[in-house]
Amino acid sequence: TGIAMSLEDLALVARFQGNYAEARQRLQEILTIARDVGDHSDIAEALLNLGAVERAQGNAAEARQYLQESLTMNEAQGNLKGVASALDHLGDLAFMLREYDEAGRCYETSLTIYRDYDDYSGMVVALSGLGDVAAALGSYETAREHFYEAFTTASTIRDTPLTLWVLTGIAALLAKTGEQERSVEMLGLVLDHCATPHEARDRAQAILSSLDLSAPMLDEALERGKALDGAETTRQLFRMTDNKWLT
Repeated sequence: TGIAMSLEDLALVARFQGNYAEARQRLQEILTIARDVGDHSDIAEALLNLGAVERAQGNAAEARQYLQESLTMNEAQGNLKGVASALDHLGDLAFMLREYDEAGRCYETSLTIYRDYDDYSGMVVALSGLGDVAAALGSYETAREHFYEAFTTASTIRDTPLTLWVLTGIAALLAKTGEQERSVEMLGLVLDHCATPHEARDRAQAILSSLDLSAPMLDEALERGKALDGAETTRQLFRMTDNKWLT
């Protein structure tokens, strides 16, 4: 309905800004409307977004319940793209809980579906998730490959918020592989950009807090990052010290 669509827009804006209480309220209203009229597609979508909100706040049990219900509904409807989206979010939840094997399975399955549909935004999300999993498991070459495809695809479709999200994953990988200053430069760009979603900002701040750099070095690297443009970012991302980004 028109009301549900308006509420969904408000919920998306609230989530982007990190106003999770408002996002939850709007999504619950959408869920009530969708259930009243029997719109199973809108029910599944509202459950998916509620799961994402709960995960962003660290509420794992609630997130899993919403996301699993959305997955089940999408499977019953034969909505494969809805299935892929639910699996992506379940992968995010598993990654948050350090259940890396489960996260990898979710992302791999969703990526297969997205490739079948030429859904490039979905492919970016799944590839970035696979990059995160590979980096967490110490498979850095595999992580680089996934992030390279994710970043170049996001750049090609000109999805700026999604590109900035991928940069946080690359920054985490750079930090793990001893490139802390370059990691901070990437994070400086992310934090300075007006299109960066709240969740990406939170992740960037968490990565910064984990780094072992002096305050002056940190500040200088952040400032360098703020000055990067898109072309320079691309050049820097794939110029690792071992020159393996492009191999």
